Amino acid sequence: PHCARVHPAKLAPGLAATVERLGVTIHEGTRVTEIAPGEARTEHGTVRAQHVLRATEGFTPNLAGEHRTWLPMNSSMIVTEPLAASAWHEIGWNGRETLGDFAHVYMYAQRTADDRIAFGGRGVPYRYGSRVDVDGATQPRTIESLTELLRRYFPAAAGAAIEHAWAGVLGVP
Repeated sequence: PHCARVHPAKLAPGLAATVERLGVTIHEGTRVTEIAPGEARTEHGTVRAQHVLRATEGFTPNLAGEHRTWLPMNSSMIVTEPLAASAWHEIGWNGRETLGDFAHVYMYAQRTADDRIAFGGRGVPYRYGSRVDVDGATQPRTIESLTELLRRYFPAAAGAAIEHAWAGVLGVP
């Protein structure tokens, strides 16, 4: 119940279209300088609303009014090459369920539409002062660590090549 998947490139335009149909005006590219109860201050004025939602993940750790309420934490992903049907049968993963293990190590995984395992976890160290790494690169030792963990969870995928790796910034309360 605590693991799900969202396609952000589909979610964002869908949310935008929905709120615009409800009469909301979206001002893309407007820099918010401070968040306060019921308002967001910008370089061009103040927007007031009953609810103000900060939807920037960990990219705004030093935003006035929000300093240190969210910890920016890098999370990394690796993706295998497509697995054979026999490997999926051995794993016993027949659907597109997502999974996560938060007991011993923070990891999450999903079977992709093209039969790969997308496997992620917090493998990049915290950067002092809430600095964020925005280039999307994944450190080699992080890829190695995630690959080792993937092979431990899914021995049937032990021989699968890792074809992609990336990192992104999450906001952790």
